[in-house]
Amino acid sequence: MGTVNVCDWISRIGVKNMIFTSTMMVFRAGETRNHEESLTAPDTGYGMSKLLAEWVLKEWQSCASDDRRLRIVRPGVVFGQWENGNYTRLYYALKKRRFAYIGRKTTVKGSIYVKDVVKFLKFVTNDTYSRCIYNLVFPQPTTIKDICNTLCEVFGLSHRIPVIPYRIALGMAYGFEILAALGIKNSIHHRRIQKLFHSTDISADPAYQNGFELSYSLQKALEDWRKDCLPKDIY
Repeated sequence: MGTVNVCDWISRIGVKNMIFTSTMMVFRAGETRNHEESLTAPDTGYGMSKLLAEWVLKEWQSCASDDRRLRIVRPGVVFGQWENGNYTRLYYALKKRRFAYIGRKTTVKGSIYVKDVVKFLKFVTNDTYSRCIYNLVFPQPTTIKDICNTLCEVFGLSHRIPVIPYRIALGMAYGFEILAALGIKNSIHHRRIQKLFHSTDISADPAYQNGFELSYSLQKALEDWRKDCLPKDIY
């Protein structure tokens, strides 16, 4: 309904150029590499809400006689200063040696640095291409091993990370959920275990084919994030 209200408002004031930040979670996690035209099948409330918002915006664009312009950007995991999310939690877990690979090291996690997200939003503000929807991640698939190794290298952390079989980790997570229900608080949940095992792999080829150039590789992004937060740990 928030998107419906925004569309009503911008229609009244005459805005005709909309850039909407959606999410790669409009795709179901798994081992398929999804592109912009792939089947959307979100399996989280967050992904479902974003996909519904995309539909509302497409209707806003098409149900008018005037020339309305829409760009939908679907970023992967966005990381950078003040993120306080996936990458931040991973950094502190690695620092405290409380992180383990779940089932394998090859799980793909589509990611992008926040400063390149801002750069891309500026890029699509006035682009002349006909494409409406863009995915946004690093050009090459980024595995959880790539991310961990680069974090360890940039921050001088230990590279010794164990691998826990998926079913064992999932069973342990359900056990911790039972403890939480009994009043023993903890942050372990089966959904987090599933997220560490299943890939979120998307292609952003159209963005790069249309001339967008990243300012940061994964390593350069982490180095820049570290510099932004000095003398503190990243946040």
